[in-house]
Amino acid sequence: MKTQPPKPKPKSFLAKLPPAVARVLTAVVLLPILVVSIIFPQLSLLFVLLTAAALVVALFEFWLLARKQQIRADAAAGLLSATALLTVFYFTEPGKLPDLLMIQLTLILLTIGSLVAAMLRGTPFDRMITSAGVTVLSVMYIILLGGHMVALRVGFAPQLSKHLLAFFFLVIMGADAAAYYGGRDMGRSSGRNAREFADRSRGPLLVLPRAADEVCATFGRAHERGKRDRRLD
Repeated sequence: MKTQPPKPKPKSFLAKLPPAVARVLTAVVLLPILVVSIIFPQLSLLFVLLTAAALVVALFEFWLLARKQQIRADAAAGLLSATALLTVFYFTEPGKLPDLLMIQLTLILLTIGSLVAAMLRGTPFDRMITSAGVTVLSVMYIILLGGHMVALRVGFAPQLSKHLLAFFFLVIMGADAAAYYGGRDMGRSSGRNAREFADRSRGPLLVLPRAADEVCATFGRAHERGKRDRRLD
């Protein structure tokens, strides 16, 4: 009797959606929460929690990509060091830099701890080095670089923090949208005339620097007005 092949699992509703529609739905749900947590200083903790959740998800995604190459990261050491780094960024005092000594100490302990844990598990030397390297690199690349958003939210005056974070997310979202739709357009036009595509793309490329300059000038003027108002008070 022949064994029947396993039936494919039915796709979820989100998996059936085109990538562009899924991006729009994600923005409709998450963007209002993100914007509210940036605008109102009382919701700074909500912003910190959203940022921490996004960074942890990105950390696990990094580890899943490494596992496809038969490299297993030390999840316990990575999560402990990520928690320590986010805590350091959260307790940044207004007007001061984050505690650089604690950040360096956390990264040193992460490196030593991941190597010692791999050695105690009896991992071969070549896998031990790659596992520790992926663990340290993932924490430095995602948590150390992304944790600055937490320091921006709690380490600056509320008005300046709101301007800096708004500018950061405007640049990131604009660049992401331009890369997605521009790359898709370039892929579709691979068989067309290159000059035609260049002529069509020149307009947005000229507008974007001007728009970024206007945004910077607007935030700069708002920051100067805030400082002037504080002096008068």
